[in-house]
Amino acid sequence: MGKEIIYILNSNGNLGAAPECVVVDSDNTGKLGVDFIKISKMNAARFNYLFDEKDKKLVKCCLQLEKSEIIKKIADSEVKNWEDLIKKYFSLQTKQIKIITTRDYIYNLVNLSLNTFFENFSGKRLYSVVGKFPFMWTQLSLEEEMPEVLYCFDNQPEQLQYSLDIKCRNKDLSLSNAILISRNRARVLIQNKIYEFDTDVDGAKLVPFFNKEAVIVPLQNIQVYTEKVIMPLVLTNRVIPSGFDIHVINEISNVVLKVKEISSAQQFSLFDGTDNTPASVLFELVFEYEDFSFSAGKIAKTLKLENDENSFCIRQVIRDEKIEQLYTENLKKIGFELLAKIFKLTMTQGIDLLADKRSQIESLGVEIRFENKQKTISQVFLGDRKMSIELEEKRDWFDIKANVIFGEFEIPFLQILNLIKKNNNQFFLPNGELAQIPQIWFDEYRTLFEYVKLEKDKAVVSKQYAVIAEELERQQKLNLKIKDNFRNLLDTNLKSNYDLPVNFVGDLRNYQQQGYNWLRLLDEVNLGACLADDMGLGKTIQTLCLLQWLKEQDRRTNLLVVPTSLIFNWQQEIAKFCPELNLYVHVGSERTKKSETFGSPDILLTSYAILRRDKEMFADFNFDYFILDEAQSIKNPQSDITKVCLSINAKHFLTLTGTPLENSLTDLWSQVHFFNRNMLGSLMQFNKNVKQPEKVELYRNLIKPFLLRRKKIDVLPDLPEKTTIIQYCEMGEEQYDFYKEIRNRFRDKFIDSKNEKNKVNAIVLLEGLMRLRQSANHPIITDNSYTGGSGKFDSVCRKLEDVLSQGSKVLIFSSFVEHLKLYRQYLDANNIKYCYLDGSTKDRQQQVENFQNNPEFQVFLLSLKAGGTGLNLTAASYVFLLDPWWNPAAEAQAFDRAHRIGQQNKVFVYKFISRNSIEEKILKLQDEKLDLFDRMIEAEASIVSKLNVDDVMSLID
Repeated sequence: MGKEIIYILNSNGNLGAAPECVVVDSDNTGKLGVDFIKISKMNAARFNYLFDEKDKKLVKCCLQLEKSEIIKKIADSEVKNWEDLIKKYFSLQTKQIKIITTRDYIYNLVNLSLNTFFENFSGKRLYSVVGKFPFMWTQLSLEEEMPEVLYCFDNQPEQLQYSLDIKCRNKDLSLSNAILISRNRARVLIQNKIYEFDTDVDGAKLVPFFNKEAVIVPLQNIQVYTEKVIMPLVLTNRVIPSGFDIHVINEISNVVLKVKEISSAQQFSLFDGTDNTPASVLFELVFEYEDFSFSAGKIAKTLKLENDENSFCIRQVIRDEKIEQLYTENLKKIGFELLAKIFKLTMTQGIDLLADKRSQIESLGVEIRFENKQKTISQVFLGDRKMSIELEEKRDWFDIKANVIFGEFEIPFLQILNLIKKNNNQFFLPNGELAQIPQIWFDEYRTLFEYVKLEKDKAVVSKQYAVIAEELERQQKLNLKIKDNFRNLLDTNLKSNYDLPVNFVGDLRNYQQQGYNWLRLLDEVNLGACLADDMGLGKTIQTLCLLQWLKEQDRRTNLLVVPTSLIFNWQQEIAKFCPELNLYVHVGSERTKKSETFGSPDILLTSYAILRRDKEMFADFNFDYFILDEAQSIKNPQSDITKVCLSINAKHFLTLTGTPLENSLTDLWSQVHFFNRNMLGSLMQFNKNVKQPEKVELYRNLIKPFLLRRKKIDVLPDLPEKTTIIQYCEMGEEQYDFYKEIRNRFRDKFIDSKNEKNKVNAIVLLEGLMRLRQSANHPIITDNSYTGGSGKFDSVCRKLEDVLSQGSKVLIFSSFVEHLKLYRQYLDANNIKYCYLDGSTKDRQQQVENFQNNPEFQVFLLSLKAGGTGLNLTAASYVFLLDPWWNPAAEAQAFDRAHRIGQQNKVFVYKFISRNSIEEKILKLQDEKLDLFDRMIEAEASIVSKLNVDDVMSLID
């Protein structure tokens, strides 16, 4: 037996947890013994020989969290012990400032020490004290994946229901019987595992859900609860509303220079023609976001609650600080100092300055607003009106040079630009005449002008909108001066080959060479894009070819982020095709905590989970390329990983995915926003505009040069034939009776849960649909007391026997791990060797190699989610899909494991469908989703709406 330092965790209720350091006996295998000694201030020096540098930091934290030390810190003579402290500061509701201040001080003190403890804890052993002796204690682990929290509020007719939607590793995480470890940063203990949340999650917000599923707010308290709880949470961007709306406003609708006269003296009035004239005038810069108004540089409320008879709406403004600053700086350059104050001048000075600078102010897009000002029109301009425009390519934008002529006057282009953007067709010429902008200018140039920005007193437009300019050039409406490489990109002319990198080991197929040409063109024009080839067509090798070329140009480090399951695949491919690339892999519990350790590799490879957890380590880097593999991981714009990816600094952005659109058009928007920021406008604008056919066509044209997608049919000579067969299965009497019972039970639940908009409660809907799908497979998945059979199970087993008898190999996919267990039992009972992979599989690569290289393993059981990406399983010539999934793209990823480059045999895909079940309806929905995918990527878009009660009934009947 030897001595060892370990740590134990004791709960302090809503204060969190108190870690303690103890010395225990342990044998040479690390098993704990009977005796232990707690480390205290009095005996710490005695055990110094056991402490490493990390232990010294951790022990310091433990001692700071001793109850006696906390009591000393607050220096309250009334508090003699811990019970006194809890009673005085934490047991009662109070408005006493001193109590509240001291309580906050204690919270901060505890959280500071807890955060320091867990930030330095990696590599140490932590236990929960269960029993009298150390060998009885339970070891705790720290979950590497950071849970994602959404606050769900459901406004119902008589109450408001508040619940949490927490997911970790794409699975629901329940807080039932959780223990609070720390409040800020939030950490909780669930079933011997510590989950650490993102920094903006308050642990106190999690506590109410430790012993209940939801918080119910009665009707009479909803108003107050909304103001005090929901509205502050809206600022976290994690609120999911139901039965009410959150309307986000993030664009300035108008910029106003307010002009107001004060301190009247005799003579004449500037505004209303009386016999009084003001002695001074005030100028104030105001930014209007719909009906919100903000003075420049001043903080004001950005949330507003609006009630109607049955619901309410929270309106939130996200101020565009960069644009506000730009307006403020531009006005300052022409003499108006307007940041966070009112600009005051004498009447004479103010009138002279305004008269001198009026055209410049208006050309900046700023409205001048006089209080009580009366306008009169004396004459309308009827002369010639001409405008000529030229766009000249620069590194990141086009400079716009324009000539605007109204009769004898040359009008500043910026003035006309801002009038068209505001849909204002009238302005005054210098001679006082009222001029009108021709309607045809609005029709022809409005789309281009929507994307024009002011940059250092000149008009520019990002190069990502070149498609719009090129179309206007074809119509002879402007002159576009761009280089040949940009022309080739816009025309999708990828035939002019670029030389491959000198040290690239391998050959590219013709279409892969064209993909590499495309990536090189994008690099030259400094724009991002998405390589969206079908699975198995070699997105990896095309990307590695680019990365090798970047190395040979002495470019900076490139960041490559991939799913955890693909880290090893990328390491293998890099070693195979680009052995000279300097690769640094940042994964694992023992990974570095210091970014200096990275050095300057050619590729910094990490996973989405680690990037999210270590986001601060990447904040100071400025990468050359930031590349996302399986980029559908950022399909949700509100997810934490998407926000982290958008925060990383890089010169170029590239995404790789075979499914740029999985479920909705939001998936596509999120990826486009990553690789070419703001190209499709805000998400709210995008969702609104895709309801208009002309906007859909515009978006499709904008995306086209930056999304390269080749289907297998495009490279058909390189691939063997694939045959898809729908295998219908008849349910037996017992199975069908069980299925109908489930269907009838949830039919009633669906109707009972519908809201005033006739929408079914999402949780009830998902549960019901899942149970029906499981019952169509085998009722025992839903109810382990079921003793009957399954028509599908029998059909699959018969087909499997045929495949095995001819010596072929087969992949068997299911959405349900419990379903796969039935086939494991069947294979075990018949002494059939097989490989297996789901989300919990540790030896993933070994399972793949066994199936690919060992003829004894003819069967590979895979969960659809875990096995649907990143695997090359060309040894299989059969694919069994045991249950259809809502998303056809996910199914396609499954059979693409076998039907890919390197496959020498015909591939047969069997989709097993239970007759007279929900599975037949899913097939129809799959066709609709494929149609949505194809029309958005290659033609035009549509919107998938949520199911109402009638839709659900038609789906399950």
